[in-house]
Amino acid sequence: MVTAESAHRISLNIVPVLLALAGLGGCVTRDPYPDYWPPLAAGSDPGCPDLAGRYHVEAIETGTCYAGDYRAYKAEWRCQFELDWALGVDGIARSDGWIDLSQPDPDRLMVTTEHGTRVLRRTDGDFRCERGVLEIVEHASALSEEGESSTYNAVMGTSVGLAYASGGVNTLSRRFRRAADGSLVAELYESSTGLILLVPYHRSERHYLRWATWEAPAPEGGDRRDPAGDIP
Repeated sequence: MVTAESAHRISLNIVPVLLALAGLGGCVTRDPYPDYWPPLAAGSDPGCPDLAGRYHVEAIETGTCYAGDYRAYKAEWRCQFELDWALGVDGIARSDGWIDLSQPDPDRLMVTTEHGTRVLRRTDGDFRCERGVLEIVEHASALSEEGESSTYNAVMGTSVGLAYASGGVNTLSRRFRRAADGSLVAELYESSTGLILLVPYHRSERHYLRWATWEAPAPEGGDRRDPAGDIP
């Protein structure tokens, strides 16, 4: 009988195999940083960047996102443009509202809206910093669907997950920096590695999200992929 503990151990042992096999083929999308956006601030500081400021909740993006509902995995971008989602505290702000960021010390990132304040802590693993970039990362294992227990998914991952998992290992990273005009930019990187009917599969995408300062005009509705006139 396969216990949840043994199933979890087996699933962890196959991760290196999946990553090695994924090199045999896959799909890669890399959006360049738009040349009509303000340049990014230099990232030479070994600590956290200064992100303090008040920003619009809704962002604009580069590239194309696909919000299909054929997957329900965690650590996945589903065309969310809200800053509270990008910070990992989604649902705390109105889409037409604002978010205020403050950093009283290197360990804390304070996320304030009209409804209150959430505190992200570096020592708790909520974010990490390197070379002047603040990064928030999520990981999900095979068949780690929302709304299901880790025990159920661990067992399923050892039985049929190897053959049918469409994303054995999912990773979602948001790397935050400020642009020269004070707006907030996140480099969004998403990757999935696994097997489909025992065929190695790898997908990775990179996009950029940008939030205007609260004093600037809010992005208008419509095509978010043509943002040259939305944020000055």
